[in-house]
Amino acid sequence: MEDFLKPVILTNALKITSQVLQCDMPEELGYSQQYYAKRTAHLVEAETDQGITGWGECFGPGNVALANKAIVEKVIQSMVLGMDAMDRDVIWHKVYNLLRDLGQNGMPLQALSGVDVALWDIAGKVTGQPIHKLIGGAHRSHVPSYGYGMMLKRESVEDHVARFVDEAAAIKDMGFAATKMKICLGAMDGVKLAEAARGRGRF
Repeated sequence: MEDFLKPVILTNALKITSQVLQCDMPEELGYSQQYYAKRTAHLVEAETDQGITGWGECFGPGNVALANKAIVEKVIQSMVLGMDAMDRDVIWHKVYNLLRDLGQNGMPLQALSGVDVALWDIAGKVTGQPIHKLIGGAHRSHVPSYGYGMMLKRESVEDHVARFVDEAAAIKDMGFAATKMKICLGAMDGVKLAEAARGRGRF
């Protein structure tokens, strides 16, 4: 138990690094803003001088992840090395305050979020507790999930409707009681897509 009380230090000899993982998708898919053909994930790794490693993930699709990687490694890392990794709130506010003139949302906060999650991971490992205990306890023992599908493609509204009917049925057959879908093809066409997904009492 005494080991849990020792400070966990990020020293100058250690690093916060990140990796951008990207792969080609089998087919192009879209949503209200754009179509994309690659899947991207940006993972952050924080390591203490005691060899404890925490992992986090930054939101940011496509090439935005490359910009966030530079913020994590070239900007945030120099701000937090040498600080106690257990001082998550102190670290968050220090980075936020130093970057706030450069933007109080968007990429600086996306990059900081990945570091913050990695520090929570370290805290869980140091204390031997699940994160929900560290943030005040679990309010529930089960979390409902929903099925995800029905992305946009470069096809006609009619083809979208036919595909959404089939995809909604498949999601329902998997046992999901709710689903997430894309509808941004215009107001009236969006109604058609929602009706297709909901048809025959599926959702």
